[in-house]
Amino acid sequence: MGLKLITAPASTPVSLAEVKSYMNESTTDFDTLLTSMIDIATGHLDGPKGMLGRAIITQTWELHLDDFSDAIRIPIGPVALVTSVKYYDTAEVLQTVSSSNYAVDLVSTDAWIVPISTFDWPDVAEGINNVQIRFVAGEATAPAAIKGAMLMLIAQWFWTREGSSDKPVTEMPHSVSAMLANHRDYGF
Repeated sequence: MGLKLITAPASTPVSLAEVKSYMNESTTDFDTLLTSMIDIATGHLDGPKGMLGRAIITQTWELHLDDFSDAIRIPIGPVALVTSVKYYDTAEVLQTVSSSNYAVDLVSTDAWIVPISTFDWPDVAEGINNVQIRFVAGEATAPAAIKGAMLMLIAQWFWTREGSSDKPVTEMPHSVSAMLANHRDYGF
């Protein structure tokens, strides 16, 4: 199984203006540094490898599987839409499964794709990455708790960017962890 980012989010979960307002920063002296910290915080939390294990802002992904299974779990959410299910047939020609032949569970925490009762998944070519599922995950705007946690995290990184030998930072502040707890995808 592999995931490939097709279209990155058009924006970050928090803007530079929001960070500067939160930090009461009115100059442009640190704009480059703060923009970099926004990107770092986003990368730290967002996506399948991020701490949250989910998409924060709307983005398009492609899930690659070797073969179909009875129920296909989409490993990053929240999933808003499955745009296509494609596969390489036994002649190694790329085909598209009609959306009328499968159902998508967008209600559960983890989205699932299953064939309808009158349809069986087709046979695929030998080898790897024969099934390609394209989907849109994330939300138009970040949930308030994620935005709040990111603002706190960016401010902490900014104010302690030189590091401190007497107080090593070994974990995320409890307030940030608490704000993110309900938004983390713990997977299976």
